[in-house]
Amino acid sequence: MNRVPRGAGTVVWTGLVVALVALVYVALRAATATVQSVVVLSAAALGLICLALLWWVVRSYRRQSEEMRRAALVDPVTGLGNEGAFAETLRGEVSRAVRHDLPLSLALLRIDNHADAALADLARVGLTDLLTGGREEDRAFRIDADTFALILPYTTAEAARVAVDRLLKGAAQRLFGAAVSAGVAGLSHADPDVLLQQAQLALSAANDDDPGRIVVFTARFRKVRGSA
Repeated sequence: MNRVPRGAGTVVWTGLVVALVALVYVALRAATATVQSVVVLSAAALGLICLALLWWVVRSYRRQSEEMRRAALVDPVTGLGNEGAFAETLRGEVSRAVRHDLPLSLALLRIDNHADAALADLARVGLTDLLTGGREEDRAFRIDADTFALILPYTTAEAARVAVDRLLKGAAQRLFGAAVSAGVAGLSHADPDVLLQQAQLALSAANDDDPGRIVVFTARFRKVRGSA
């Protein structure tokens, strides 16, 4: 029977202890690495959540700001663009028409004073329906209590007069007896204020005559600053 050499047990036990220590060390390193990994992953996840929340807040703020901006440009009674929206759109349309050498016309329409306030409100709603029932590219606005504006791209002054006349003919029932006067001007200058002044002059001339007339701005009107 072979004898185990003296000291062999000590070597074995020492080896086992060393192996155990090594295993514990590896386990601790693995545990530390795992904890570090968990911390890193948790931090990354938290960062992504914070970025997502920040993106949502910024998007919501922009959406609310845009909604507020649009609300500030809408007439609450008719739902049409108000005077601010009209000025902004007119500048853009005049710039585009001048840049591409396209015709452009502006019509201002005014509801003559109506004795009954309730019927006057109904007349405004009726005129709104008429102005928004035309061509898709035409843009209608309410720029004061009884004055509406209609921007007609790709349209000469005479064609705009015909379009407004066709729009208003037979509309007495929808306007509850209210007469509508209109002034029309065609683009002749790169300044949108000139086009607006010309349409205002034509509207004033229409109001000076019998209610319900349509007047087109021509050279016979007094000179407008900057116009030809």
